[in-house]
Amino acid sequence: MSEVGKRDYQNGKIYVIRNSIDNEIYIGSSCQALSKRFQKHKDSLTTYKKDRKLYSKMIELGIDKFYIELIEEYPCDNFEQLRRREGEIIRELKPVLNKQIAGRTLAEWQEDNKELLKKWKKQYYEENKERLNEYHKDWYEENKEEQRQKNKEYKEKNRDKVLEQKREYHHRHKERISEEKKQYYQDNAEYFKEKSRQHREENKERCNENSRKYYEKNKDKINEERKEKMTCECGMRFTKQHKARHLKSKYHQDFLNNNISNVSQPEEEPKTETPTPTHIT
Repeated sequence: MSEVGKRDYQNGKIYVIRNSIDNEIYIGSSCQALSKRFQKHKDSLTTYKKDRKLYSKMIELGIDKFYIELIEEYPCDNFEQLRRREGEIIRELKPVLNKQIAGRTLAEWQEDNKELLKKWKKQYYEENKERLNEYHKDWYEENKEEQRQKNKEYKEKNRDKVLEQKREYHHRHKERISEEKKQYYQDNAEYFKEKSRQHREENKERCNENSRKYYEKNKDKINEERKEKMTCECGMRFTKQHKARHLKSKYHQDFLNNNISNVSQPEEEPKTETPTPTHIT
């Protein structure tokens, strides 16, 4: 702490107040003689005892247990320079009895307390979630066109950066994103089926052409997959290409309806026919 009044900063100095009981110290700066500065601390004892760690400690141990020492002479030009140097010593020695770091700017304080600020912001949000969400919703509605334009301009100017951030985010959260997409699709399955049907109807020729190209390119693989043997829960075996027909069969339907007494005898497994690209409409 520095005294108020006219000062000759060429007499600037950094001091430490110690006690003879433990290692807890206080760092300060002054342009006065150390004896005079220490006396001012003693005179302030009763006034500031409630909110100053140093004075609370003096009352706890007794003023006679404390003494002042010079750390360094620091001639300078102004108050800010002296306080900055005091702050540097505080950062270096980490004194328990200093409540704050002298000369530290708001930006430096924020940098030094990033985790604490995150904790405070999270706590504040949790305590005011509904009000904040409503405020942000109203604000966005009033400013959405302006924000959309700003977002568009930012993405255009920082395209590579935005893409890299998206890739990093997806990589860090890919399992959660995959699960959310899966759940979203399940919750909206009928909607997606209808959209798919509309797309095929509106783009029938292009879809057919794409299907033919895909089949020609992957013909061997598709044929092998269709010949793959499958076993249904009802006990029947069939090739993959005949799965749809089996699921509609009387035997399978009786099984699903638990009508065991009327379950028909399993049909013979159909002969495998030369597969065709049946997905082409």
